[in-house]
Amino acid sequence: MLWDNSYASFNLPSAVNFNQSGEKSINHISGYETKLYLSTPFGIVVYDIEKLEFGDTYFIGNNSNAVNINETVIFNNQIYAATEVGIFNADVSNPLLIDFNNWQQNFSGRNFKQINAFNNQLITVENTNVFSVNGPVLSLIRDFTENVVSIKTSNSHLSIALLTRGLILDTSLNLVFQSLANSEYNFTLNNVLFNNNSIFLATKEFGILTTTKDKSLTFTEIH
Repeated sequence: MLWDNSYASFNLPSAVNFNQSGEKSINHISGYETKLYLSTPFGIVVYDIEKLEFGDTYFIGNNSNAVNINETVIFNNQIYAATEVGIFNADVSNPLLIDFNNWQQNFSGRNFKQINAFNNQLITVENTNVFSVNGPVLSLIRDFTENVVSIKTSNSHLSIALLTRGLILDTSLNLVFQSLANSEYNFTLNNVLFNNNSIFLATKEFGILTTTKDKSLTFTEIH
């Protein structure tokens, strides 16, 4: 198991014991109790971190068809999957999650790239929009007028990466500060995270940059 692009890199072709054609990459990894949930282009692969072995693979599409899983998150004892054909959810404690009938699909046909929990609500991303999710209801939080690259959460802040801007929102979802590319560091963002008054920006050009709320236009390279 290797660390690569922020995720543990597994040898999926040899680890997943079935005849699955097509791409076998990892889009995202989430953890809950003793399990890791690997989002892949065909389904959700479960890895047991105590036994150090792979478990079930969930093909959650209709009739157990493959679905490209962008991200998963566990929230209020439900596992949610943001996919290219909507948002799926199921009881995370259900021992029969390999049965697609135990998954509920909402917002069919829509491509949600990210999903996370923040301040006791579920947050998801579709193109330029960030929504809160409450069952079958989406409520628009903000349209950023450009594609949202990623979202990360902490107890106190929601970090949003746009192409050249890192935005930090508080628990009321108000913008508290932002960090912008400049002439010295004309970066393109993969991700952004706010932690202990510092902003960490994962960029394509400069590796990881860090700055602070008080000096949001002054960057230090820490790669």
